[in-house]
Amino acid sequence: MELVTDIHRATVDFPQEEICGLGGDLRRSAVAVPSNLAHGLRQNSVDRFQRFIGRARESLAAVETQLEVDRSLGYVSGEKNADLLAQVSSVDRMLIELGSWPVGA
Repeated sequence: MELVTDIHRATVDFPQEEICGLGGDLRRSAVAVPSNLAHGLRQNSVDRFQRFIGRARESLAAVETQLEVDRSLGYVSGEKNADLLAQVSSVDRMLIELGSWPVGA
């Protein structure tokens, strides 16, 4: 959730025309990560949960791409971008580990 709140804070200063454009895309992709996990936890199947972990990782990849676009346009500073990308990497490692847990663990 820290990544989601940090991304929301980072997009507050986007140009007005990008608040609903690139900023909105980035916020939606970020919130989709924990949302997919929450949805997957409600499934009665390990296979379905694994699929939702995959969806969370897809959303995380979108976040990574959008952060690079926003940095290249000057909407996110290099330092803030590096911090957010480090968080993306950390969350991705957690998702990979979560997806590798043995059934019944």
